[in-house]
Amino acid sequence: MFRYSITIIIFSFLFIQQVFTDDNRFEYIDNYALNTPKSAEKSLFGLIQYLTRPCKNEKEKARVIFSWIAHRITYNVRALKKRKNIDTSPEAVLESRNSICDGYARLFQELAEQAGLETTMISGYSKDYNYQPGSIFTGQANHAWNAIKINGHWYLLDVTWGAGYLDINSKFNRHFNDYYFFTPPEEFIYNHFPDKTQWQLLDKPVSKKDFEQLACLKSAFFQYGLKLISHKKWFIKTDSKLMVTFYAKQNIQLIAIVLKDNQELDNHLTFTQRSDQSVQIYSLFPDKSTFILRIFVKNKKDPGKYQWALDYKVETTERATGKIGFPEKFRTFDECDAYVFKPHTQYLKSGREISFKILVPGADDVCIIIKNKFNPLTKNKELFEGKIKIEKGDNILAAKFLGSDEYNGLLKYMGY
Repeated sequence: MFRYSITIIIFSFLFIQQVFTDDNRFEYIDNYALNTPKSAEKSLFGLIQYLTRPCKNEKEKARVIFSWIAHRITYNVRALKKRKNIDTSPEAVLESRNSICDGYARLFQELAEQAGLETTMISGYSKDYNYQPGSIFTGQANHAWNAIKINGHWYLLDVTWGAGYLDINSKFNRHFNDYYFFTPPEEFIYNHFPDKTQWQLLDKPVSKKDFEQLACLKSAFFQYGLKLISHKKWFIKTDSKLMVTFYAKQNIQLIAIVLKDNQELDNHLTFTQRSDQSVQIYSLFPDKSTFILRIFVKNKKDPGKYQWALDYKVETTERATGKIGFPEKFRTFDECDAYVFKPHTQYLKSGREISFKILVPGADDVCIIIKNKFNPLTKNKELFEGKIKIEKGDNILAAKFLGSDEYNGLLKYMGY
């Protein structure tokens, strides 16, 4: 028993040490690739001789090639738009420093083979920047990527997507994304469907029909550790409202928007709140029509922008009536992980008594502020509830936290 425990401890230590070593080495390798001198980039042979100089193993060789291509080759948007045939040979891509996916994949394969690595180029379908949920894939393949064999195991990578992305204006934005270096096959399949089933690298291959029905998940979805709970396919049919649920760690924050005909609608049509490690996104739809529900994610403490995580295509069978919209959230609501049970609608009829029920962790007091009058809710541990008579204008749900004398806004309702 003692010997077995020692073995587990040693194995765990070696695994942690390997992960730590990979992360540090990859940072060094990426910087090395980024600072490749022009003198080393005149030929494929000279380039691979330089790039592989610091590499200690096959994985690092694959990484340095991936990193150099992603940082140095620009996507040729003009060729894509005009469907213009361009030379995608490795030599031509090295000279021009731009290409389409075929050129990225060919260059990776050539450099990898010159480095003594076993690799292959894969063609198939991808859910790229202009993909619309529900699209059916027919005809010739629309994308190319690679697989590489390291220490007897095959790994998937997409250096085109690792280099950056095309925005809604079809402008190439360089953004190094190493998620597409050795992407797990069970995640890669959400956006890449190879012509040959063997290159799914899955024990249970996915059919093209199933691929087309899978939710459209972006790299950020996996990078932030999200998981689908309620709706796992791209298409949702509902009346005029919807709630979708995700697994997300406590430090992860989600927001959503509703689009129709590629135009973003009122931001009060979505509302997000958390219950432990479950995040619920509520949506309202103003018409009997077809919409896109787009989800974004970021780290709660990260001041940067939210990243696109996934899309759903939503078809509604009813039209919402009356004034619709969710209450406006203040920053404190998400910071304290508040959870409102009712009301969920932004617009409340003035003169009526409305029932409020909200969970506010860490709050000492919660009230509804109406025209500078504080109307307290009844406290039961972290749960606050009560009936309050609504007046026209702003009706602010606010909380005072332990150790503070000030009230912080949580939600804003509109009396009409």
